[in-house]
Amino acid sequence: MRQSTKRRIQVALLAACFLGMTALAQAEIRFYKIRKNGQQMNIRMALGTDKPGCHAFPVKRKVHRIAVVNFKHCQLYSTRACEAGSEIPALWKNKPQKEAVVFTPGSQWYLSPDGNTPVQAWMCVRE
Repeated sequence: MRQSTKRRIQVALLAACFLGMTALAQAEIRFYKIRKNGQQMNIRMALGTDKPGCHAFPVKRKVHRIAVVNFKHCQLYSTRACEAGSEIPALWKNKPQKEAVVFTPGSQWYLSPDGNTPVQAWMCVRE
C-alpha cells in the first residue's frame, strides 16, 4: 500500500471517530405523549431541544414522559417564560416517593402515571 493511500485512510478513520464522538455527545431533551390506545409517541414538533436555555412550544403540548440526554439537568414549565413557581414536577420511574422538578439525565421521567400533562416550556442546562 502506498504511503499517500495509507495516510488518507488514517485521516478518514480519524475524521469518522471525531464525527462519531460528536454525535454521541449531542445533548437533547425528548418529549413523549401517550395516545388513546396507550402507546407512547415521540413529540417531534419542538425546536431547540438540543440547545441549553429556555424554550417554548409554539402551542401548549400534552406530555406524558421526558428523556434527558447529555444535559446536566432540565426543567418543565407551565408558562412560556420559564418563570419560577411554574415548574412542573415529574416522577422518576413513576414512583411517587421520587418526585422532582429538576430532571437529571435519564429516560424515565413521568409527568403523570397514566395520562398527559400540559407543558408550555422547558429549560435545560449543560455541564
